[in-house]
Order: sequence, then structure tokens, then C-alpha cells
Amino acid sequence: MSNRSLLISCFLFSALSLSAQVTDDFSDLDYTDSPVWTGDYASFFVNQYSQLQSKAQSAGFHYLSTPSDINQDAEWRLWCRIATSTSAYNNLRFYVLSSDSDPLQGDGWYIQVGGAHKNITLRQQTADDYRTVIENSERNGILSSDDNRVSLRLTFTGGVFTLSSLVEGVDSAFVTEGDFSAGCFYPCSSLALCVRCSQKTGQLFYFDSVSAHGAHSDCSDPASVDTTLRQPFVWTDMKSFSPDENGYNDLFLVHYVMPSSGYTALMRIYTADGLLIAETSQQAGENGDLVWNGKRSNGALAQCGVYVACCEFYNTVTGSRYEKKLTVALVY
Repeated sequence: MSNRSLLISCFLFSALSLSAQVTDDFSDLDYTDSPVWTGDYASFFVNQYSQLQSKAQSAGFHYLSTPSDINQDAEWRLWCRIATSTSAYNNLRFYVLSSDSDPLQGDGWYIQVGGAHKNITLRQQTADDYRTVIENSERNGILSSDDNRVSLRLTFTGGVFTLSSLVEGVDSAFVTEGDFSAGCFYPCSSLALCVRCSQKTGQLFYFDSVSAHGAHSDCSDPASVDTTLRQPFVWTDMKSFSPDENGYNDLFLVHYVMPSSGYTALMRIYTADGLLIAETSQQAGENGDLVWNGKRSNGALAQCGVYVACCEFYNTVTGSRYEKKLTVALVY
């Protein structure tokens, strides 16, 4: 082998590790070993059918996670059951990529089964925000029964997620929910199972046949990826701010990442009643921040209250447009 070939081989090996996997069918009746699951132990147990079942005593989110850094040339699978009609407060999440062992605290990607539209979606989570990137509106209402059993399959190859599902009693084969071009090899440390339940439904969630197969890549820099694959993302880490010039949380910051430069960014600030009180515009790079200083267009400070920031990004060359609404509380 030539020195050039050896260097190329070494580079590829360092960028993309050998195939890895995570599997668990809970047949050993133990979720504390091989693999090790951590999190809300008291909210789960392995039942007589070798299925992981919830036993949450309180409403809210409950999770278990296991180490996984699979983020490229990957396939994730899961069988799950929700023995009640799904809703915004009765659904489950399969975190295929999470930057934190507590999936609710980290950045990540998850499949949601159930929700307000009673369907199956893929979502991206960043800080306290999320966006739905795959949703098949033709499948809305498919999880309306009192016993929903679903097999999930998600692949990530060449920067593209493809989500498929099979709803027992409805589908005879896997149905493609949709595709999404994400572009990056996202950093991850964990895979997680999470339920959102009411106090009455805490024991009605089941998991089985968890698997993740693929490789790991350290290429997490969006700038190194073909920009045609990158998607716009706009979010804020702030729930409130206080423009009292004390040097702490004086400004409301909205972060953005665009597929390319050449966008014009416009942020309009409205009261909860829909009254426009301020707006700002700027040329947007591929990433950056939009800022509101808490003042009205006439320079006077706005009153305490909840405000809506309507952010719009428009590319005059491509004609592409992206909009996002965010809320923030102004306090003193």
C-alpha cells in the first residue's frame, strides 16, 4: 500500500468508526445490565412478557437512557405500545440521538409516537425548543384507538433521515412517513426511551425490540457539510429577559442557522393582543443572532408582559423564505 493510500485509510478510520450496535429485547428481565439503562428507574419495570413497561405514579415525562454514539449509516428500530388514546399529554418518544444522558436536557433527534395529531413524527430538539421535520398529514389520527401498537424504523444515510412505521391492525407493511435532509453527523452520547403521561395513564406504555446499528462520525461541524443539505433553524434559550441595564439578561436573543448567506432577517415584536410595537431587520449570515432591547419603536421601554417575536428570513436570490414565532416574557 502506498503512503498516500495509507494516509487516506487512516483518515477515513479516524472520521468514521467501525460498525457499532445497541440491542435490547429485555428477555433477561433486566434493564440495568447489557445494556445499562439509567434514568427514572422507579417509573419502569420489565413485565412477564419481557417488555419494558412504564409504572409512573405522576404526570409528566419519565425516561431511561443508554450510552450510544451511533450517528452515521445508521438504522434504529423499536416496537412500542400505548394502551390508551394518544394526545399531547399521552405519547412516547424514542430519542435516537441525544447529547445528554437526560434526553430532556440535551440536544437531539427523537421519534414521537402520538400527540395532538395522533400520528408519528420525527423532531429535532435544541435547548428548550423543537421543530417537527417529518410529519405525514395523511396519517393524522392513525393512533386514535385505545390500544396502539407500532413498529418504528428510522435510517440516517448520506445526511438524510427516512422514517417508516407499521401500525398493527392498520398497516400490512412499513409505511414511509417521510424524508428529511439533515446534512450533519450530529454529536451524541445516548439513546433514550421517554413517556409523557397523565397520572391515570402512567402504566400504559410498553417498549420492546430496541436496536441501533451503524457507525460513529466526529464530523459535527455544519460548515463542513454541503450547504444544500442544511436546513434553517431558529430558536431561543430565553424564557424571559429584563432590560434594566444591570448586565444580566438585558437583551432578548434569537439564534439562527441558515442554509447559506444572502438572507435578509426581519424580527417583529407583538404584544399578546397582536399590537406591533417594534421591528428590526439585518442582513443575515449563515448563523448569528437577532436582538430586541425591550424598547418600542419610539424608544420607550415596553411594559412587563408576554411578547411574540415573529422572525422572517428571506433569500432574494433563491426566493426561499423561513418563518418562526417565539414568545418571551419581559420582566423588571
